[in-house]
Amino acid sequence: MIPTDELAVSPEWVTTFLTGRGYGAFWPSNEAEQEQILFRVQDYLAATYNNRWKEQWEEPPMDVQIAIAYMALAEARSPFLFSEVITPGRYLTAQSIDGASESYSSDVIAALKGRVDPYLSIVQRNLGKHICPLFVHTVRV
Repeated sequence: MIPTDELAVSPEWVTTFLTGRGYGAFWPSNEAEQEQILFRVQDYLAATYNNRWKEQWEEPPMDVQIAIAYMALAEARSPFLFSEVITPGRYLTAQSIDGASESYSSDVIAALKGRVDPYLSIVQRNLGKHICPLFVHTVRV
């Protein structure tokens, strides 16, 4: 499970990971800001997936840690990005200026498409290895 009261990955590890891949310019240097970003990402992951992990762990597997790092990068580039989409089962894809109309998708990656960089496909692939699929039951009438 992703904790919400402590960091699953250290800001130092995320900084090293992102810098090594050329994203250092987009990651804040202030550790307090890094921690805030990581907590927002973990809050999203916990709310969305903590009841769907295939296994229990002491610390998240490397795939999940990498997903957290890339999601933190997306969050750093678009603050509160994942806070906007925490609605169980539906993710905001579009909203009018006055908030009167909204569009939703059941796929977080589709909802974020065009708003963040394509490294979110890595997030989707890495998280997908550790998440139990949702079962959909269709009834014909």
